[in-house]
Amino acid sequence: MKSKISMLLFVAAFAAACTNEMEEFAKDSFENVPENASLTRSCLSDTIDLGELVSLEETEELKELKARYEKMYSNNRKVQALDATVDDFFSSNIYAIRELPVTIKVRTVASGSTTSNSYLFCDGAGKEVTLGNSSTSLGSRFYLKILPATSGIPYLIYSSASNTPLSVGYYTNAPDDKILMTAKDNSGSLYSAGWDLIPSTYKGYFSIQSESYLGQSDPNNSWSVFYHVLEAKANNKLGYAQRVNYRAQQEFLITPTASFTLQNVTFDLENATISNGAVISKVTSLTNVHEYTTNENLTINFNAEETSNFYETAGTLKVNISSPSSIKFPRPRPIAGKAVLMGDESKDAIYSSATQKLSAPVEYSTSIEMKPRCLLQLTTKFKTFILNVPYVAVAKYGDREIKVRGTWRGYSVADPELNKPINEPHYFDLETGEELNYSLSFDPERKIYVTK
Repeated sequence: MKSKISMLLFVAAFAAACTNEMEEFAKDSFENVPENASLTRSCLSDTIDLGELVSLEETEELKELKARYEKMYSNNRKVQALDATVDDFFSSNIYAIRELPVTIKVRTVASGSTTSNSYLFCDGAGKEVTLGNSSTSLGSRFYLKILPATSGIPYLIYSSASNTPLSVGYYTNAPDDKILMTAKDNSGSLYSAGWDLIPSTYKGYFSIQSESYLGQSDPNNSWSVFYHVLEAKANNKLGYAQRVNYRAQQEFLITPTASFTLQNVTFDLENATISNGAVISKVTSLTNVHEYTTNENLTINFNAEETSNFYETAGTLKVNISSPSSIKFPRPRPIAGKAVLMGDESKDAIYSSATQKLSAPVEYSTSIEMKPRCLLQLTTKFKTFILNVPYVAVAKYGDREIKVRGTWRGYSVADPELNKPINEPHYFDLETGEELNYSLSFDPERKIYVTK
């Protein structure tokens, strides 16, 4: 009995000693952890240790996928949605914004992300790029570099916060989950930093396609090779997926923060369209109290209201154009069914999509040969026209020049000297008030309207 009691006491003492040693070990370990160290999944933290952040490097698997892709598509041309929707100024415009700050905004965030967190964000080199809610901070600014065509890399995208390129990357403890990151410095390979911009049907938006990260959509089809595109994921993260048309999480608005100043507008008069507008009617009265025919002079003066609008055509690349109020342009005029600039027009049209209302003085004078003893009530109808004239606007930022297309839309009153008004007469007998069956006919030799 005594031996059993002694054994139990020994076991209890041994356990207590071990417990004290474990507590001291844990205490020492915790106290020796640096303040800025990442805590791994343990009783001390719920954070998962993802390991080191590294850029994607070329592997034998990626080489094989690329070789298969190139065999399917000669000249290494990738399947893209570059069609008639791409405007003819895209190449020159995107070259003009090279190395200028831009923001990159996803069209719609993924489920499980904060709705306002739609801008790409990164605050330093060698860090993951995520989605943030600011469009003005340095971390949300990026810029494009365009390399020579011989490089095989269409675009490099740099972070303004780190001045290093964005690349495909991953954490060493999660190599299958590729993310977007900034390079640690500018000394490494650009293998994972090449990108192509595929225009979306939503003007100004692009799919951002990696030039190094390939995949295979069907494990049973070795030819189902594709290039991954950037995609917004849950928890304000960015990842990759096979490109799907119209998927909002794969489409990003790239917008220069700089505003380009308007320089000039060139109208394409040959391709203008003109349609009739509502006539402007003015009623005047003339009398001949004599027993013989008289010539009466008629003058009509009034101020009409004309309008002007400049509507930019949404281009492949969205750019901001500012127009100083001091810059104004002449408006095409409707003459002989055509849109015309005579060279003597006043420059009064401002470059704006908002409707600009302009006063247009109209004066019309003529003579009418009146029958004896009658009243003429004359309705004069002045013609108006709606003009739609294509244009090209040129804007500059420093020595950088961009061009955009658009349509100028104007509402204009015809010059009565160039487009004669329509005169509708009603004659009445001065004594009886009876309407008389007279009409007006213009005599071009005498330049007078004759009552018949």
